[in-house]
Parts: sequence; structure tokens; C-alpha cells
Amino acid sequence: MDWQEVKRKLELMRAGVGDDTTYISPEARRWTELLLTEMDGALTRFVKEFPETDRPAVRRLMRTYRDTKEAKKALMRLQVEVLVMRVISLAETGRDSV
Repeated sequence: MDWQEVKRKLELMRAGVGDDTTYISPEARRWTELLLTEMDGALTRFVKEFPETDRPAVRRLMRTYRDTKEAKKALMRLQVEVLVMRVISLAETGRDSV
């Protein structure tokens, strides 16, 4: 295990998520970047592609990220990544709610 993996696991623990979400797919990272930079436009596209999304929860995390001081933005980004990854995973397995 290299230091980056250890750092990532510590960030996940701080974000309150377990080891089952250690892997964040490239698709989830791409959507996270879009959601955090484009905000509402990206959220509309995300919900259209993943209708089972809890839109208020995603919007709440996006706003919290926007309003968070720079020192804590990495942790907030991680929380958004984890939520996006869960939505994508559920869509891939055919479940119908997040």
C-alpha cells in the first residue's frame, strides 16, 4: 500500500464512509468535477442521466462545497464523489433509489 492510498483511506474515514467506497470510478470523478464547477446545469444533466438521484442531497453537498473554506474543500469533494459513485453504482445494478 503506497502513501497515496493510505491518505485516501484516511480522507474516506474523515468523510464518514467505509472501505466499500474506496474506489471512485473515472465516471464518478468526471461527474463530480462537472457538478462542482458548473453547479445547476451539471446537476440537471446528472439527474436526467440518473433519475434515481436524491437531487436535494446532491444540491446540498454542492452548496456546502461552494461555501466551504479552501482547507476543507478536498473533504467536501470526496463526499460528493462518494455520493456520485453510489448513484452510478445503483444505476448500474438496476436499483431504483438512493
